[in-house]
Amino acid sequence: MIDHSGNIFVHLLQPQFDNSWSTAAQKNWTKLYDAIHGKMCIDDVLSGPVDLVLPRHVRKENAERLIVNLANTCGFPPSRHSKTCLWASDGSMVPSTAGILDTKTVIGAATGTKTLAMRVSGKNISILHGELMGMISALVLSKVTRNDDQNNHRLLTDHLNTVRLVNDSQSNVDQTPRLRFMNGRSYYRWLLDLTSQSKTQIDYTPGHSTETTLEAKMNNEADLYATKSQRFAKDIPTAPIPTFYMNNFTFHSRTDGWIESNIPSYVNARMIRQSATELGIGHGLRMSTWAHDNHTPPDYPYIRATSAHSAAVQLYARSGQHATADILFRRGKIQDNGCRLGCNDVESMRHVFVKCAVYQQWRDEACEHTVENTTLILSSMQLEGPVKDTLISAAKSLLLESRQDFWALTMPLGAEGD
Repeated sequence: MIDHSGNIFVHLLQPQFDNSWSTAAQKNWTKLYDAIHGKMCIDDVLSGPVDLVLPRHVRKENAERLIVNLANTCGFPPSRHSKTCLWASDGSMVPSTAGILDTKTVIGAATGTKTLAMRVSGKNISILHGELMGMISALVLSKVTRNDDQNNHRLLTDHLNTVRLVNDSQSNVDQTPRLRFMNGRSYYRWLLDLTSQSKTQIDYTPGHSTETTLEAKMNNEADLYATKSQRFAKDIPTAPIPTFYMNNFTFHSRTDGWIESNIPSYVNARMIRQSATELGIGHGLRMSTWAHDNHTPPDYPYIRATSAHSAAVQLYARSGQHATADILFRRGKIQDNGCRLGCNDVESMRHVFVKCAVYQQWRDEACEHTVENTTLILSSMQLEGPVKDTLISAAKSLLLESRQDFWALTMPLGAEGD
């Protein structure tokens, strides 16, 4: 039972009491019926998406009704170029290089006599889902805006692979085995179901065309809605997820949503991400990247170092391969992990580079060298005042004990005697 707010309540059927029911059992059932019937909401006892308790056809009807209602209420203007029988769709993703585990924003847009842009939820998605959601929206909206000339309805898209799949589905070749393991298969099944019920012809048109044809103008308009909507993506309505066309058994993650991509690739990516996180936290921050510069490194990262030995030392430090006493002791190579220069402390990389008094002269020279280079760079950038003073102060603190959490990440490449 679903109320006007969309809440799903448990609805019990009254059994026929016969001789197999004792008086006590009948009383207990009546009490249970009074406590649950029409009072218990389904999400009180269900872990996961609530709509999964609804039949597939009901979910499909609700999803298509939602698309129509959103198009009527979102306030997007109709296409400036469309006739009553012409539609266009497109998708966009930001950032365009995001992987299957990265946070991204995917938007699908459709324009014609009505216009709608929707955001696809989840992490395990790509630009493909935006393209498909735009086409699905256009087909759903075209059904409710039909005119007498139904045979001339066209949907323009620049996603050639989908056009080919739709054309293949209209042949005598069964596409069911092909769709079983395709990425975004539930969206494809929804699209093919809509095309089977509709006479709308899906045609390919090149994207980002500078031609003045109606098709090019429509495609550019759909692309405009998809890309410009990224600026206020949080205010864009969320597209319905076609759970009604998913495989009977589909993976789901609390962080990534529904998983319809290649499962071995997804599991491998998750294990790599988990291992990298564990290494970054539990191994002296050697694998940690949060303090690194995200810009693309130069083509020659080390040959400009003033000391090749310094570059090699830095690489060994980041990989935990320096032959310090604590590492050799753990590997059974020596009998004592104390500093071999006479200190009473354990000879670790932090001790050598930050605390050991024997190395203090070289640390001072490295710090002076770092400050000189920093000052020279800031002067060339014409930075003055508090900004320059703050950056120079930060450069001085790189090798101090108070900044020991940063020393392994920021060792200067050109420091002699590391």
